[in-house]
Amino acid sequence: RPPVAHKPAVKKSGVDAKKEPSLVARRVDRILALGDLESAAALLRVVPVRTPEEAIAIARRDVAFLLNDNAGACAESQSRIRQFQSVSWRKALVFCQLIAGEGAKASIGAELLREQEMEDEAFFSLVQILGGDRGTAFAAPDQPKPLHLAMMRAGRIQIPDAVVEKGSAAMLRSVAFSPNATLDSRLDAAERAEAYGTLKPSSLAKLYGSINFPPADIAGALTQADKLSGPRARALLYHAAQTQTVAAARAEILAKVFSLARAQGRTGTAVRVFMPILAQVDPSDELAWFAREAARALYLAGAVHVADGWLELATRVGQPPKENPDKASMHASVPADVALWPLSVLASVPLKSQLIPTGAEVSTGVVPNGETSVTETSVIEPVGAAPFDVAKFERWWKSNKSAGDDVQRQRASLFLALAEALGIKVPGVVWLKVATDGRENATLAQPGLIKALEHGAKAGRLAETVLLSAIALGDEAPGKLHPSIIAPVVRSLIIAGFSAEARAMAVETVFGAGL
Repeated sequence: RPPVAHKPAVKKSGVDAKKEPSLVARRVDRILALGDLESAAALLRVVPVRTPEEAIAIARRDVAFLLNDNAGACAESQSRIRQFQSVSWRKALVFCQLIAGEGAKASIGAELLREQEMEDEAFFSLVQILGGDRGTAFAAPDQPKPLHLAMMRAGRIQIPDAVVEKGSAAMLRSVAFSPNATLDSRLDAAERAEAYGTLKPSSLAKLYGSINFPPADIAGALTQADKLSGPRARALLYHAAQTQTVAAARAEILAKVFSLARAQGRTGTAVRVFMPILAQVDPSDELAWFAREAARALYLAGAVHVADGWLELATRVGQPPKENPDKASMHASVPADVALWPLSVLASVPLKSQLIPTGAEVSTGVVPNGETSVTETSVIEPVGAAPFDVAKFERWWKSNKSAGDDVQRQRASLFLALAEALGIKVPGVVWLKVATDGRENATLAQPGLIKALEHGAKAGRLAETVLLSAIALGDEAPGKLHPSIIAPVVRSLIIAGFSAEARAMAVETVFGAGL
């Protein structure tokens, strides 16, 4: 047959030249998924302004909207509208025209969008409201776009609670500082953002401190807190703790904070925000009733030596006198050194990033492409594995008997798996004690994923290790994860050199699981 004539490939230009997002665009996208607006903005500042990639331009515009920088977002929109013809740019331009007083242009642009049967009733309602029709009905979407938030802020429309409950990390960070959100919504969003890691504890503390409370409420904060929402109660208690100079009174406030936070699943946030205040309270015999609570919080925060001091106090003094029934009720029947033993063990185990091969048979060779091949026949473990205290385990094991056999075994299995992941040698006889002949109905780790994670860590591929760890953990809180998932993640992070992060994850896991 005659040869087929091939047409030369046509090289596309502009935005079509790259259909796949660039590495920079993907990096910005992931930073925004984490809600770190400042870091995303900093990265975008070093990217050339005229980069012909729509994903970069969209990120620059949306970050500006989320940071309440309408001028920056509109400048980006007006300069890019000819280059990019997607609907999101035309919608942004309509909003920018409205706040610039160009109502006629905005009206025409909105009508053209509506004629295309674009489904975004929230946007069209906001256009009418910003155009002067305050009687227009408006229903905010549960997951609004940055443009929606900017339009709601410009129109002084209250952000509904559903946005806080379902919003992304970046949205929460923005709502926390939005004047058109209720105080409770702002505080709730800020606490959620802090839990995500997108808001510093010190920033949340400043937000607490910026709220005005009547002096009488601050003076009676311990009773007033029960009448308020969780976030507002913590804000009130923060004021009370800041103004209080007596150690015993501060301890009372901190105990209330941790108690409320524990009931609402916000313990980690409460500990991080109130840690500077807790650090100012020294262990003393008169505060023995508070020692267990203080030690638990300090272990979670990683302040091991200070926590050990409080634990020693709780163990030495024991149960508070009966004439203090309120304080005695905070003290469990199980001795403190037994109840807090798993937490103190995981928080205190010495870790090193340096790794050594045990078994030490490693063969190297050269493969055809010239690279070095390494075959491992040994297990890699952290250096300096700590001994396991069987006697203390027995005491702790018996203390959990009242929780029921299933809970007792689940708690023990989780603790032992994490202890071994951190390098503690758990004797086989201890594992036999928690073993059962039944089958467990639980979501287990996907074997291929765990093996890939372990191989990536041993090969020193850090980014791969972190990524696969995140995939393995999923959306579940650490305290709800099965040992077959959390233990390999902790072990792999240690092998990859993230010892501090791995230990913090292990401590948070047993804390969240109620150990």
